[in-house]
Amino acid sequence: MRSAAALTLPMLLATAAALGQGYTVTLPDPPAQKGLTIHTTDLYYAPWDWDDLNDATIWYALGKEFADVKAFVMDEPFSGWTGDIASRGDGRTWQGIYNIAVGTDVPYYSGLPSFLASPADDGQSQPAFHHQGRDAILNVLSASPDESVVLHAVGSMRDIAAAYNHDPGLFVQKVSRIYSSGGREGDFRDANWGSDPNAAICLLNSGVPMYVAFCGEGTKQDGAYWPLDIPALVNLTDTVNPKLSQVVHWGYYGAMDGGYRSVHGIGFPNRPFLPAGIAPPDRFTGNNTMANPQAFFDEPTLPAIDAEIRTPGLTKAMWSPINFLDSVGLRVFRQGGLVELSYEDDMPGWERVCFFRPARFTLNGYNFYYEEVPEDEANVHIFHWETAAKSVYQGVMNAVYRKLVETYLVGENPQFPHVDYEIRYLGDGLYGVSFTVDGNDGQQKSFFADMSFEGAGGGQIQQTRAIIIPGVLAYDIDAEADANLYDGQGTPPYEKDRDSYFLEPFSDGDVMALDAADNYYHIEAGTGAGGQYQDAPLAYVVTTGDLAYYGVISRLAKNYGATGIVEMPPPGDANLDGLVNGGDYTIWCDNYSATDLGWAGADFNGSGIVDGGDYTIWADNYGAGAAAAGVPAPAALWLLGAGSTCLLRRRRGRFDAQSVDGLIRLAEEQLTSSV
Repeated sequence: MRSAAALTLPMLLATAAALGQGYTVTLPDPPAQKGLTIHTTDLYYAPWDWDDLNDATIWYALGKEFADVKAFVMDEPFSGWTGDIASRGDGRTWQGIYNIAVGTDVPYYSGLPSFLASPADDGQSQPAFHHQGRDAILNVLSASPDESVVLHAVGSMRDIAAAYNHDPGLFVQKVSRIYSSGGREGDFRDANWGSDPNAAICLLNSGVPMYVAFCGEGTKQDGAYWPLDIPALVNLTDTVNPKLSQVVHWGYYGAMDGGYRSVHGIGFPNRPFLPAGIAPPDRFTGNNTMANPQAFFDEPTLPAIDAEIRTPGLTKAMWSPINFLDSVGLRVFRQGGLVELSYEDDMPGWERVCFFRPARFTLNGYNFYYEEVPEDEANVHIFHWETAAKSVYQGVMNAVYRKLVETYLVGENPQFPHVDYEIRYLGDGLYGVSFTVDGNDGQQKSFFADMSFEGAGGGQIQQTRAIIIPGVLAYDIDAEADANLYDGQGTPPYEKDRDSYFLEPFSDGDVMALDAADNYYHIEAGTGAGGQYQDAPLAYVVTTGDLAYYGVISRLAKNYGATGIVEMPPPGDANLDGLVNGGDYTIWCDNYSATDLGWAGADFNGSGIVDGGDYTIWADNYGAGAAAAGVPAPAALWLLGAGSTCLLRRRRGRFDAQSVDGLIRLAEEQLTSSV
């Protein structure tokens, strides 16, 4: 696990700002008919580069409404893979895993393991078992209408080229487009096209429409790269579909390129291909994951891996999802913080985030060059991002990715621990926020929390020193003698509700670390041996403004991310519209004398009852969030008797002639005329 000091909020907020947290994404209605799609990818198991796993997630999302994904073809499988259970696996492991996680079973086929011998090679000389990817492509084409199938290559394009060479007439008749992530201007042999240059040459010269997104960045804004914010994604999947969080967990754990093994210098072949509970750990046996993918969900997740995939700043390089969106007809537009996906090529007043621009290429050996031309002169389309800065494109793509997951890959009513909070206003610009961990499983079990709290957006935590120093000191948070821990004055009496502290059972449980720094508070603690709870108080934090929390909650041998920002509303803003006005008074009035309603019920001071103290908070802050000029003070309502007015409303219903704001003005006019 990385140290808590590495989990600083400035890093969290900088990542959030750069990677799409500020965008609101709108998706269009699904099309009347899904487009036919085949995806070729080097997503074998264990993955070498786990961006292919993240690509697959988006295909499963688009497959719900936009694309009829007919097959995944495993590009460049290991040459030792022959399909028998005792050897290393290909992507069919992920077929079973995703089927459990999202309820969609897309067939996976093993592709050709070796380079094409020439641009005209159809792969027939390679082992027969590996023909299945090429043959799956041809079978889908045979059963499809003319010019109806879109092919995607994330890698070498080998199996697509072999299918073309095996039956070029059928291929040209049935394929509408080929999308490829790879290549570059100049010597095109990057990690993708370079893994089978003959395949690239074949398809570029085939005459079939090609749409290319370069992985590298040239001088023409033609690099499709963007970094996927992994902690933000996992925080989402923890909520909407925890099984997808486990998919990320095992993908990151087994991957080399940018994964856990490369980060920690654990080289091939010393990689864990399976959960630890499946023996032996280094190869597939009779009870392998292709026969039992449920093993990935039954095995407890690994705390060190969970901590890393939730550490702010972790990203995974991505390129291909923009191809997927374009192929199903979705164009990406932006207007400030709004993002909209549309089937239209133009939206007046909106900025289109990226295009595939018509171009004409020349090919000399392995050297690829292009220039933009009118559509009728083009022999290729090249991706270009069009925003003012590449970071804008990258942020938009993160927001779109998460929106698709959130919309189309929701799990089955997951039960998992989460963090709840309640806000109360203390006066003098201070808020108290009470955090609770909720097991959400109906069981009496223990918790362990590794959580940090930090002021956000200008908010400043009012904090104590460490309450517990493990093995050294334990302070009684109720003792006058420890006043210096709470109000900074060093002498009693102190105001406990205006200082931050950790709550029982965590404050007197198994405490591993308890740290306080400038505007930062961190705890690693459990509920103690024998501590059994359905939910448990965690912390009380006093702040002058917004408050961020982030970390991991552990329960039942599994870890769950807990990340968010608590935005402090203006005092008296019950309906959370950013304004303190008559609408909030209406809520207070309707709930007058009611108990246990919280902030949304107008119990602003957290006393447990909606009463005159809450009215005072509303009245003192009336007009907050709006222009100050012309906003009347509501003090004259007391002349009408605030409590009796509410009782009157309960008997007669809503005022029919005057809004509450109008009533306030009327009362003030009466007060003025009587003076």
